[in-house]
Amino acid sequence: MTPLKAGQLAPDFALPSTPDQKVSLSELRGKPVVLVFYPADWSPVCSDQLSLYNELLPEFSEFDAQILGISVDGIWCHLAFCKDRKLHTPLWPILNPKAPSPGCMAFMMKKAGKLAGLCL
Repeated sequence: MTPLKAGQLAPDFALPSTPDQKVSLSELRGKPVVLVFYPADWSPVCSDQLSLYNELLPEFSEFDAQILGISVDGIWCHLAFCKDRKLHTPLWPILNPKAPSPGCMAFMMKKAGKLAGLCL
């Protein structure tokens, strides 16, 4: 697999956002997006990182930016985690739970769907 680079168009994919709905990354084009990959709900450091993003939502909203969390946990686990942590950020499950976890990282995308940067 080739590493993603700044300026490259983000690859499109669709993941379940609720038990009966899927959302694709291309549907979010036209607004900045921050994709936050983390190993699992309730994992110590990354869960705190998601809580921090949640606290900063008003600042992200000023730029019409959408934050999305992605981990190996399923939809029902995400719903419980959001309720427990009072998160207002959509969380998506990775459909292949055997895929290697990228750890905690965030990709930022510009309105046109091109990658702007990576934060580890």
